[in-house]
Amino acid sequence: MKKIIVIIFLTVACIISIIFAEGDDVIYTDNRAASEEEIPALAVAFSKYEEDGIFTDQYEYYIWDLNNDGNQEILRDYSIGSGIINFRVECYDTVSEEFSYIDERMMTDYKYYIYKEELYIIATQSIISSFSDEPHVYRPILIGNILSCEKINSILERKIIKSYKDEFDLPLGIEFAG
Repeated sequence: MKKIIVIIFLTVACIISIIFAEGDDVIYTDNRAASEEEIPALAVAFSKYEEDGIFTDQYEYYIWDLNNDGNQEILRDYSIGSGIINFRVECYDTVSEEFSYIDERMMTDYKYYIYKEELYIIATQSIISSFSDEPHVYRPILIGNILSCEKINSILERKIIKSYKDEFDLPLGIEFAG
């Protein structure tokens, strides 16, 4: 009987906390990929920046403090386009409520990648680009409220590229083709 009462109490407490929860009260305290349960709430932050009429797929969300101010930004990467697909990375700064992204459509594809508990951006040439370049790895940063990236040393870059390639078991340059 006591177990049933405790279960009922916890269920009611959860329902009440969901009903009265406000988005502004959400505080993220650790850097990580977002869980499935958080994705609908995180998507709301990006909703006012969505482009109409563009097919998108394969959203991946991350919660990360890019500028070490103690407040996590909400990040996502995804494919975008209809016919010609490319990959972009985005950032929503929860403090300033500013949105920014890195996207070079038909030139470079970008994807977040966690390596040894650090977040990086993998950049590969778009499958339809006429340029040929090796993949690159960058560290995402905020300059003001704008998402940007900085180069990392070449030894670390090679390790990350190898890890990425091994994890997804795909040749680089093709994995973003869809």
